Amino acid sequence: MFTKKSSDKKNLKFGISVIPENSKLSIEKNIELVKKSGLDHLEIAFVNGLYLSEKRAYEINYAAAVYKISLSIHAPYFINLSSPKKDIVEKSKELLLNVGRFARTMGAEGIVFHSGFYYDSPKKTYEKIKKNIEEIKKSFEDEFLSVKLSPETMGKKKEFGDLEEIISLSQEVKGIFPCIDFAHIHARTKRFNSYEEFNKIFKKLEKRLGIEYIKNMHIHISGIEYNGEGERYHLNLLDSDFKFDEWVEAINDYGIEGIVVVESPEPIPDAIRLKKLYYDKP
Repeated sequence: MFTKKSSDKKNLKFGISVIPENSKLSIEKNIELVKKSGLDHLEIAFVNGLYLSEKRAYEINYAAAVYKISLSIHAPYFINLSSPKKDIVEKSKELLLNVGRFARTMGAEGIVFHSGFYYDSPKKTYEKIKKNIEEIKKSFEDEFLSVKLSPETMGKKKEFGDLEEIISLSQEVKGIFPCIDFAHIHARTKRFNSYEEFNKIFKKLEKRLGIEYIKNMHIHISGIEYNGEGERYHLNLLDSDFKFDEWVEAINDYGIEGIVVVESPEPIPDAIRLKKLYYDKP
């Protein structure tokens, strides 16, 4: 059993991810639903592009403030910072900058994004993505955008973003805060699905990124279907082999704080289940 690294006060928010165009509800109604469900956070996934107006960003900001729900954004899936095509890389950088501007107006705390794919060796891919993220960070600083940038651990082996790569990026590029997707890590490795293995991840994160990160994590979780190439698609927790009860025990014992975003096909029941387990643990 690991020794808890904080006081008995619990500081972990639970929320869901919503793709606006796939939802029957407006973003404001989803914020209201999150609140009524006893949850704390909404991640708005603009997977197909950033298409809302600045006026709508202010309206979303207002709704989140009224219901006291924190927000984050998942950037479009087609961002690709490792593409061999220069125009795709430049468009990806500009898109992330636009998402940052929108996030500031909307009051979002952070931006989760997929970094790219392996078109070259892992080392060369890493260096290319690192260089491009450094340039994006410089653009954020030039415009005084304090929104967190969070590259995500990815579930497919062809995608850049195993745990080691994402941690290293966060060490080497100032101001990067990784999004740790436990379902993706499990699908990619066929491991990291037990209390002991979850704690190994937390220990590595604390050793490499410091206790400050452990107290401000951005986490994704869901069930997941996978094969030899990694992730296939997300599942509800009860339909998967993911040991979420041991995961909850690990985050409790380690004193993890921050935000947990549930990406299950039916995210609200899973988020409520996890939050209840978390707060029922002594």
